[in-house]
Parts: sequence; structure tokens; C-alpha cells
Amino acid sequence: MSISDRDKKILLVFLGILVFGLVYFFPIRGYMDDTEKLKAENISLNPKLTDLQEKAARETEIKNETADLRSKTTKAIAKFPSLLRTENEIMAIVKFEKELKIEVPSITVTAPVEVQTAVSADSVPEAAPSENSETASVEATGDTAVATAAGIASKYTLYDMSTNIDYKGGYKSMKKFLKKIAKSSDKKSINTVSLSFDEKTGNLDGNIVYDSYFLLGSDRPYEEIITKTIKHGKKNIFGTVDASANDGKKKKKRKK
Repeated sequence: MSISDRDKKILLVFLGILVFGLVYFFPIRGYMDDTEKLKAENISLNPKLTDLQEKAARETEIKNETADLRSKTTKAIAKFPSLLRTENEIMAIVKFEKELKIEVPSITVTAPVEVQTAVSADSVPEAAPSENSETASVEATGDTAVATAAGIASKYTLYDMSTNIDYKGGYKSMKKFLKKIAKSSDKKSINTVSLSFDEKTGNLDGNIVYDSYFLLGSDRPYEEIITKTIKHGKKNIFGTVDASANDGKKKKKRKK
């Protein structure tokens, strides 16, 4: 069976179209799809690239800000004692009574309560893994402040101990008392003040509640309360006369 030249040309054209279709729909189409995916990924990564470029440009500034933040954090932590006990607050009130000439007939100190911190280690976003070490370094620089805050939150536990007192004293003494609480070297804060004027004494009478805070885990050593030795009672509770002691005194007088 012979094929005419015209049929041969048609067959060659058909084979050419078939080969082109196979090449287009398999390898070339696959490459084109991959190219489109890469373009889409690049578009989605543009904001992150811009952010990293901004961080890289501010690397020195960010490091200085981080160092300043650490310094301020250290100073803030130093204001918190590592532990507070009931006797600490009682002796502080006794000291205020003597200094300010006030009367505190009743003191109630509640048990310490843990204060929930705003930053925790679980709330810190994890940085995505990066093959570029330089990019990872820039990301680390930008997240240093957050990581530092999370580290602090995991190291220390903040506690609040409330002190409730019945206050009796003058207006000026009350102002001094509140000022001493607010400007205490340790971290304290005024909670409530409920006072009324006593017409009989001319002083204020009422209730004051303030909070004292401490950081469990702090390196600051606990300052124990040292009280002076106080003599209690009498050796001779019945008030009887000690004859032997009197005889001794008489003998001494005779010798003289």
C-alpha cells in the first residue's frame, strides 16, 4: 500500500502536533506549574523579607534597646524581696506606730497569693526554621526582648500579700503613712482607704488595706526580723518575801 506525498505531509503534521502536545502537557506544563507555585510563595514571603530587612537595618538599635530593657528589668526585680512573712508586715506597722505617733489596734495579714503574669513561655511564638544562618540571626535579634520576658516569667513567681489594719491617728500622720507605703524600698501598693472623722478625739478612725509583693526565686536574700529580748513576767509570781535573800542583804550591811 503506497502513501501519497500529501498523506505523508498530513501524517507528519499530525505527529508533530502529537509530540508538541505530549511535551507541553507533561514536562513543560509541570515546570510551568512549579514556576507559578514559586511565584506565589515569593509573593507570600515578601512581607517577611521586608520585616527582616528592616530588622537588619536596625540591628544595632535593637541590641541597644535589648540591653537597656535588661538593665531596667534588673533594677525592677531588685525592688522585690525574695520572701515576705507575717512578722515582716507586723514589725513594719509597729515601726510606723512609733514614728508617726499613730495607733493600730488590729492587724490582719493574709496568706500570700500567686499573681498571674502577663507573659509566659507558652505565649512566645516559635521562629520558623531557616536555612540561612544570617536570616536566623536577624530573627533572633528581633525576638530577643520577647524571649527575655518569657525567661523572666519562667524564673520568678510573683506573690501578693495583703495587710489590713485598723487606723487611729491624725490626718497628717495618715498622709505620711500612705506616702511611706507608696514610696517603700520594697514593692507595695495602697488597696483601699476607708476613714472617718472622730469628733471626740479629732483624729481619723477607720481601715487601710495595702498589698506587699515578693518574687520567689529572686537572688535577693530574705531579711529576717530581729527583735530585742523582752523580759516576760516575774520570777516570784506570788510576791512572797525571799528570807535567804534578805539575810544576805543584812549580812552585807553588818560587814560594812
